[in-house]
Amino acid sequence: MRTAQESSNPALGGFSPTLAPAQGSTAMQAVIGVVAHKNTHTLVAVNPLGRKLGEKTIATTSEAHEDGLRWVRAQFGTDVVWGVEDCRTLTARLERDLLAAGHKVVRVPPHLMSRSRASPRERGKSDPIDALAVARTVLREPELPVASHDPVSMELRLLVDRREDLVRQRAATINRLLGRVHQLDPVWAEPRSWDHKRPREQLGAWLTTQEGLLAELARDEFAEIVRLSEGAEALARRIGERVRAAAPALLTLHGCGELTAAKIVAEVAGIERFKNEAAFARHTGVAPIPHWSGQSNRPLRPIRHGNRQLNTAIHRIAMVQIVNDGPGNAYFQRRLEEGDSRQRALRSLKRRLARVVFNRLTADRQGRRRPAIPRVLMLPLANLDVGRERRASADGVVLARSRRPGRPKALDPYQAGLARKMHASGEKVAAIAAALRVSPSNHQAGTGRVLTLGFPALKSLVLLNSGTTNAEGTLMNHVVSGVRCG
Repeated sequence: MRTAQESSNPALGGFSPTLAPAQGSTAMQAVIGVVAHKNTHTLVAVNPLGRKLGEKTIATTSEAHEDGLRWVRAQFGTDVVWGVEDCRTLTARLERDLLAAGHKVVRVPPHLMSRSRASPRERGKSDPIDALAVARTVLREPELPVASHDPVSMELRLLVDRREDLVRQRAATINRLLGRVHQLDPVWAEPRSWDHKRPREQLGAWLTTQEGLLAELARDEFAEIVRLSEGAEALARRIGERVRAAAPALLTLHGCGELTAAKIVAEVAGIERFKNEAAFARHTGVAPIPHWSGQSNRPLRPIRHGNRQLNTAIHRIAMVQIVNDGPGNAYFQRRLEEGDSRQRALRSLKRRLARVVFNRLTADRQGRRRPAIPRVLMLPLANLDVGRERRASADGVVLARSRRPGRPKALDPYQAGLARKMHASGEKVAAIAAALRVSPSNHQAGTGRVLTLGFPALKSLVLLNSGTTNAEGTLMNHVVSGVRCG
């Protein structure tokens, strides 16, 4: 399944899932809870009141996911919400397949699922019990995070995680090497910075003068440190290039370097997921929580939950501004003068910085075009004119023509393939249009209906054949085989 259009689908916006009925339906029909393992996924469906409707176990392949989608459509219709246990390494493929099919997917933290599992009368531990707890958690918690696969943040996440792995490996290897160097010569001073080449070259030249097995192992570890350092530096350069293009406004924030900005963009995974800056602050773990009862009214307590990676990044920005007399230092000193402790003043500064980060990410999102379909996936169609029809003699494809002759339009294979899959599974044109957030056209082309995909910078015509001809399959072959690299 391709994910180039997942982040551009307006159905994925907002931090909380929209449990309102879709167009053309009267009420939400079911919530599907999913518990994921390496080889199987267990699905349990419940109605809006939490009553169990059915269960099914499928494999973890895309073909099995399509079987699960057909089972859900046949049993409960298309107006469903999927609640997936938040285990990204096991549910990434399932989330991509569900998002590509136009479904709503929310992530359920395991600790919320465990609380829901302890509440019903049925005791024990099994996959259906856990999946039932996931589905009921979706009904109970209205502001669960929405699954999103933003290509920009996903690529930065992979690069940042890889660099951090290399840095951790280098730190462990440096500790072992320093122990061996101390055994070889206790008076040898370790390099002040392993990031500079000159101290590393001096240590490497000294190790070449040593003899014995201990020196041989030290030289091997030194070569590994050099390799890991060069790999981390190369990844840092790649991260810098990508984050400068993805978050220029965030980089202007004092104390936010390229690596910190990359970590924030990677962990946020699309700022449009959050309905406001308060929801973002709560997600990062910098929003205080109330702590009072009756007549007692104590100061707000700090929150211990949230995304700790984002919390660390904001803490780093706050400390840089305090130490280097940045914009946040004046606010920090004012809170100290008002009687706050250093910890409370720092928490207040981090809360303010969360608001600034949210606004900068929002500005970057508005200034950056939504991820467009790669040119390799675009099929140009020129000289299209509505009111006239052209039947290609080579493949028998019927295409509607544009009102403005000579103006090329683009047919999106990803969206076209998705629409045809839903149409092949029995979905009507109105249901497909509602799932894709588009409007069907009343124009008739041959024996099929034309579905207009109304994206901001892309207007595509998709022919949904409802007759007995092979126009639909031929058109799909035409799309796949006619793609050109641009």
